[in-house]
Amino acid sequence: MRQAGMIAAPGLVALANRDRLAEDHRRAERLAGGLDRIDGLSVDPPETNIVLVETDRPAEAFLDDCEDEGVLGVPFDEHVVRFCTHWDIDDEDVDAAIEAVDRAATNDRMNPGE
Repeated sequence: MRQAGMIAAPGLVALANRDRLAEDHRRAERLAGGLDRIDGLSVDPPETNIVLVETDRPAEAFLDDCEDEGVLGVPFDEHVVRFCTHWDIDDEDVDAAIEAVDRAATNDRMNPGE
């Protein structure tokens, strides 16, 4: 394995910074709480840094509107999307994401059928 160092480096960074996981989990809880207050969304408290959001409309359509607002996620099921907090997400990003998802959800309610 000629490139073993390239494979090992991320693991060493993760081990050296494992206390950061608590921050990611705290931010995920904050994100979940904010998203759960938005009409048309339902969120259970997360156990990790992964936030699963149930939507009233198809996940793909919801995610398209979220992406237009600058928030990325992935479909998890037909009406469930997954958002994650991670190393590059801080408290201000969580607040901005909640506001952006609210705009995406509000836009759908104001323009049904689009």
